[in-house]
Amino acid sequence: MSYYLLFFFNMIKFLNKKYFKVLLISRTSQTSLHNFILVFRPCSKKGVKIRPIAGFGFGCMMIPALVSVTVWFDKRRPLAVGIAICGAGTGMFLYSSIVRFLLEHYDFHGCFLILGAIVLHGCVFGLLLRPPPPRPTYNDTSSSANATKSDIEFETQSPQNKFDVAIFRNWKYDAFLLSCFLFSLGFFPVFMFVTSRALKELEWGEDEAAFLLTAISIANICGRLLCAISLGRSFINNIAALAFVMMLGGVTVALSMICNGYHTMMVFCAFYGLSGGFMFVGLPIVMAELILPQHVEIASGFFVFSVGMAALLGIPTAGVLVDKTSGNFTLLFLMAGSTISVGALILLGIFLVNKFSKR
Repeated sequence: MSYYLLFFFNMIKFLNKKYFKVLLISRTSQTSLHNFILVFRPCSKKGVKIRPIAGFGFGCMMIPALVSVTVWFDKRRPLAVGIAICGAGTGMFLYSSIVRFLLEHYDFHGCFLILGAIVLHGCVFGLLLRPPPPRPTYNDTSSSANATKSDIEFETQSPQNKFDVAIFRNWKYDAFLLSCFLFSLGFFPVFMFVTSRALKELEWGEDEAAFLLTAISIANICGRLLCAISLGRSFINNIAALAFVMMLGGVTVALSMICNGYHTMMVFCAFYGLSGGFMFVGLPIVMAELILPQHVEIASGFFVFSVGMAALLGIPTAGVLVDKTSGNFTLLFLMAGSTISVGALILLGIFLVNKFSKR
C-alpha cells in the first residue's frame, strides 16, 4: 500500500506538463523491470533494495489513469470512474487464483516473469490516454457548487502555480482528506487480518478462511458497479450517499466481532466488500465536486497520498496491536470500525454545511 506515497509530487509535475503517456509508459516499464530483476535476485539484499522500484512504478501508473478519467468526464463522471476503477476489484478477485496457479506450474521465477509481462501491457493502454483539456479559471461562485466565494477568490490568485498550497484554504477539501485518511486507516487492516482471525480465533480451515477474501472481492466489484450506477442521479446527493455507505462499513466492521459462524462471516464480507468498493469509486467523484477544475491534478495527488499514508501507518500498527493483545482481534476490529465511522461523520458534516448554506 505504501506505493501511494512515493514521489507523488513528481507525478503531479508530469501531469501538469501533460506528459500522461510518457509518465505511465515509463513507470509501467519500470515496474515490469522490477519483476524481472526479482526473478534473478529473489532473496539477495539487492533484490530487497530494488523492490521500491515497483512501488514507484505502480504509484505513477495510478495517478494518470485517475486524473485522466476525472477531467475528461463531467456529466457521466460516476459511470466513467466506476468502469475505470472496476478493474482493480476484478484484479483483486482474480489475481489470488492466478498467482497460486502460476506458482504451482511455473515456480517463483516463472510466476514473476509472467506477472511482469502482464504489467508491461500497461504501456499499450498508456498510449490511449489523452492529456487533460484546457480548463477556464473561474472567478465567481458559479464555478463550483460546493466552494465558497472566499475559497474561489483565494484559489484563483495563482492558477498556474500547481504546487501552490492554496487548495488547502478550501476547508471542505481538508475535511475530505481527513475523512479519506480515517476511512483507509480502518479499512486496510481489516482486509489484511480477516483471514488471520478466521484461522487463529475461529479455528477455521485454510480453504474456508481463504474464501473470505474471495467473497470480499466479489462484493467489492458489486459495490463499484453500484456506485457507478447510482451516483450522479438527480435524486441522490453524492456526499450524503458516501457518508451513509462509509458509516455502514464502519458499523459492519465493529459488529463483525459477533460474527463467529460461517454464514454470519459471509454476511460481514458482503457488506464490508460492498462498502469498500462503493467508497473507492465515490471518493474521487466527491473530490471533484469540492474543488475547482484547475486543481484536479494536485488534489488527486494529495487524495492518493492520504490513502497511502493511512495504509502505511494502519497495517503495521494493527499488527503491533494484535501482538500486544496476545492475538486477540476484538480491539483491532472495534478501533477500525470506530475510525471509519468518524470519517463518515466528517463527510456528513460537509453535506449538512452544503445543505444549510444553500438556504
